[in-house]
Amino acid sequence: GIVFADYTTTVSPNYAKEVLTPEGGKGLQLALKENIHKFSGILNGLDYTYWNPETDPLIDYPYGPHDLAGKAANAASLRDELGLDQTTQKPLVVAITRLVQQKGVELIKHAILKSHDKGMQCIILGTTPDPAIHYEFVDLAQKYAQDPDVRILLAQEECLAHKLYAASDIFLMPSLFEPCGLGQIIALKYGSIPVVRNTGGLSDTVFDVDYSNKPFEDTNGFCFDHPDEQGLDSALDRAIALWKKDQEIWKKLMIQAMNHDFSWNRSSALYIDVYKKIIKSGYNGHL
Repeated sequence: GIVFADYTTTVSPNYAKEVLTPEGGKGLQLALKENIHKFSGILNGLDYTYWNPETDPLIDYPYGPHDLAGKAANAASLRDELGLDQTTQKPLVVAITRLVQQKGVELIKHAILKSHDKGMQCIILGTTPDPAIHYEFVDLAQKYAQDPDVRILLAQEECLAHKLYAASDIFLMPSLFEPCGLGQIIALKYGSIPVVRNTGGLSDTVFDVDYSNKPFEDTNGFCFDHPDEQGLDSALDRAIALWKKDQEIWKKLMIQAMNHDFSWNRSSALYIDVYKKIIKSGYNGHL
């Protein structure tokens, strides 16, 4: 397919670099390198007519970068719905994911177990096809069933996912690898600050407040490099510390996150450029 295609794309620029290595290419890296002139990564785009807190019919209180009041109202509503402590001065951290190794399931579990030590509320929403992981999280869900700060919801619920994005302060996505990822892009639009591993499309969309070499005005989250507990702690602890230390700076970060454009309109323009390049260079197929 790579050899005979007019052009090959993958779903983010950084992942396009990663698949040129033996670790990321899984044996296809040589074919990709030999055809590098017709290979690139184009970041997936989000449909902002569906994922938009200003117009989302599935959340209780609309809000946007010019009026953040609905964010706190959504958090209060969700805490009430799930029976979490309403009086707490803790950030709400959520993960919405498939509970599989790729998504850093052990790191997600670590975050749950350390919730109280870190001074955060934690909600996990997801399912898994792996029976061993499923029963492990069933046990955790039962352990924390009456906890005022933790909920583990082993389900796929579209409406609840929207509510979690709208209510959360921090979005956890510690993937071992991630070709693009949409969760962090949705979180940004909803002003939920991503804490992600620096890999694949996560590197193309989340720019670390402290270590991205970008001015603060261009940052939108927290990243870590090594897929281990120490790496996760370094990023998550920095996020929680900023949330607790300076709410004005945090609000600015939220607005910056919400104003980043990772829409499908942006991505589709890049695909059109690829099609134009194919036509200009001569193509193997037929109109």
